[in-house]
Amino acid sequence: MAKVLNLPKLQPFTLGETSTISQQWRKWIKSFEYYIAASGINDKKQQRAILLHLAGPEVQDIFETLEDTGNDLDTAIAKLTSYFEPQKNIPFERHNFRQTTQLQGETIEQLAIRLKHQVKFCKYGNPNDMIRDQIIEHCSSSRLRRRLLCEPELTLEKTVEIGRSFEASERQASQIEADSLKTTDLGVNAIRSKAASSRYPTSIQTGRSNIVCYCCGNAGHRAKDPRCPAEGMSCNKCHKLGHFARVCRQLKPTNKPEFQNPTSKNKNEIYKQNTGSHGEIRYVYGAPHPATGESSSDDEVSHKDLITNAIFIVVANQNAGSLLGHKTATDLGLFQEHENFHPIQNICNGDNLFMQTLVTKYPQVFNGIGKLKDLQLHLHFDESVPPVAQAPRRIPFHIRKAVQTKLDELETLGIIEPVKGPSPWVSPLVAVPKPNGDIRVCVDM
Repeated sequence: MAKVLNLPKLQPFTLGETSTISQQWRKWIKSFEYYIAASGINDKKQQRAILLHLAGPEVQDIFETLEDTGNDLDTAIAKLTSYFEPQKNIPFERHNFRQTTQLQGETIEQLAIRLKHQVKFCKYGNPNDMIRDQIIEHCSSSRLRRRLLCEPELTLEKTVEIGRSFEASERQASQIEADSLKTTDLGVNAIRSKAASSRYPTSIQTGRSNIVCYCCGNAGHRAKDPRCPAEGMSCNKCHKLGHFARVCRQLKPTNKPEFQNPTSKNKNEIYKQNTGSHGEIRYVYGAPHPATGESSSDDEVSHKDLITNAIFIVVANQNAGSLLGHKTATDLGLFQEHENFHPIQNICNGDNLFMQTLVTKYPQVFNGIGKLKDLQLHLHFDESVPPVAQAPRRIPFHIRKAVQTKLDELETLGIIEPVKGPSPWVSPLVAVPKPNGDIRVCVDM
């Protein structure tokens, strides 16, 4: 006689990922066996009908295509199991077993249960030893791992027992430490609050928080306070004691010309050294640029113990200093030539007749950037290093036109030349904009 079931129904079996469908089927069948045992139904035909009903339409369609399904429950389960598990791959099952690790929040006991389910399909000779080794190797706590390795004869049951007690002690110790820390924080805060309120009024405490120390840059204290971390420390910028580099007040170095203060027979004047000039210029009003000479003066110039005569050209422009030429600067000891010093002849505005003759006779030598004839540059590199051809880098869109113009200019001047075939060495181009709007073309080696 059929019985009416009042138990909650199982969820229908759904066909999911092919690689895990056999494991899902085994779990679903285990749930079905518990369901049948709880229902108290013993009739095999009724159990078979309940199986197909609870399994759902997808399993029913598969079951209709199977042959020799019989009339009882055991035959139906065997046929469906053979369908979902056509062939067990032992190496793959063992791989899955070895990949099993302890999940976050999972206890050692829960990990052991998962491993016991997985090891059933691995066909190990001693599955308990394999589970024990897997727990030791893949447990999340290194302290527990060291504790387990200290045991001389460790079984699976003892492993689970030690893990259970270790996890319990960790939870209890964390609770005790948290409670102790909370109590300590309350006591410390109370003491500090009392001390602060007794020493300073409320208005003073509020004002102190807005004070910024100019020695370290931190708030809450003044300079020269014993609590200041910069006390006795050396500045990395000016190397003076008592402050940090981030608050250093020393001005940034600027590229200013070097000025000297030689003395003429008339008065003290400040001159700028110009070692590339053969004469001296004295500006009447301090002009920013030299103009046509209006007059000249022959003065005696001295610096320290050295005295020399110099002819100054006086120009009538404004707002600039005076220039001291190469010869006068050398005579006064303000400039010393190195043994390898080679001055560059000024051919633009010079009055040297010989130089003007050379410029007129060989104009191609004095135009452009210059080029050495019959010289092929040879780059020395290690022959054992294999050539590297790096991929070109993208040039920002807003400077592409300027980069192309610069490359055309360099090609016109003969500095670079186009490559007509594949090259074993390729380095990417790096374009750097200059402040004046020009482009500097670099190569990232």
